[in-house]
Amino acid sequence: MNFGKGFKPEERRRIFDRHYRSEVIRHTHGTGTGIGLFLCRQIMIEHGGNIGVSIKHAPQPMFPDMYQVVFTVRFPIVESEELTEFQSPPSPIIVTPVMQAIEPFPQADRYTILYVEDDLAHHPHMIPLLSEYFHVIHAPTGQEALDYLIKDRQTNQFNIRLVLLDVSLDSDDDMNERFSGIRGGVELAKAILREEKFDLPTIAWTALTMPEIREELQEIGVNRVMIRTHKTSTVAKLRQLIIKTIKEKQSNR
Repeated sequence: MNFGKGFKPEERRRIFDRHYRSEVIRHTHGTGTGIGLFLCRQIMIEHGGNIGVSIKHAPQPMFPDMYQVVFTVRFPIVESEELTEFQSPPSPIIVTPVMQAIEPFPQADRYTILYVEDDLAHHPHMIPLLSEYFHVIHAPTGQEALDYLIKDRQTNQFNIRLVLLDVSLDSDDDMNERFSGIRGGVELAKAILREEKFDLPTIAWTALTMPEIREELQEIGVNRVMIRTHKTSTVAKLRQLIIKTIKEKQSNR
């Protein structure tokens, strides 16, 4: 139990930022540099994990303004350096070999992909690296991703060829409550593939390794699930996997 000064709910998205200090600390001239939680998250990311936080109003008889702050730490269980991808049934689980690097594509030859990621601040390299090979549309929430897809189905404005989604999505917006939390991406996959019946290849990109989540994504119809790390080589494998998945879809039509 920690009885520190605490945070307010509206500060939740900033508490892992470098040198961020809570409002109450700043106003009471408390000590600290605001570096501790930033370093915690960086260490987690370097080990392929993540750390999240939830803040809820939890008043007590003598402390009506008390908030409950809960940190959730997730470590992946990695048995091999090789990329494991999970094919939708009835295809078997396969291991993708390391592929040769490919040259960036000319603009005219690039596929358009929809990248659903709520936390670009901690994954700043993703869009620049993906944009060397694809036209990337970024959706920070599940609802915005659905809006892009529905508009594209009606107008063919974007010609989206694949959805790349983070399994853990987060949002303070009531409109995105369904697509928030550790299962946010699972619920989004259901909405895309089952409810709206989009015929689009979909890749889930996650640091989570719980088999029940991977199995549920398979059952929903997600083409592949890729274990997320922050190595540049992993992003290179992801690019190869995107191209392969799109071409497989084209050949099956």
